[in-house]
Amino acid sequence: MIYYSLNCVGDLKCLITLL
Repeated sequence: MIYYSLNCVGDLKCLITLL
């Protein structure tokens, strides 16, 4: 999950999906 979040750094849409 951490790797996925790092891979989506700068992508608000992706960060929101993590939430």
